Amino acid sequence: MLFGVGCDLCEVARMEKSLFGAHGAAFEARVFGTGERQALALTDCRADPSARRCTHRAASAAADFAAKEAFLKAAGTGLRVMGCSLLPENG
Repeated sequence: MLFGVGCDLCEVARMEKSLFGAHGAAFEARVFGTGERQALALTDCRADPSARRCTHRAASAAADFAAKEAFLKAAGTGLRVMGCSLLPENG
């Protein structure tokens, strides 16, 4: 049964600022689950966020965040509940 439809966007530059700024670790812990943080591997980007791999990881984080936000909107919960995680499929 379909409860709702959600669509969302997240600007990569804004996500980079949030992840690699002064409170990046707290933002990451609040928004992404343990498995998501491991998959994104953002910790090693804190020292040099300008590295190409870090820009790609921030883009992946922005896409994950937008997908979570769209799901939560479709479910009708809004951003109050961030208890869902997006994990890569094995295979």
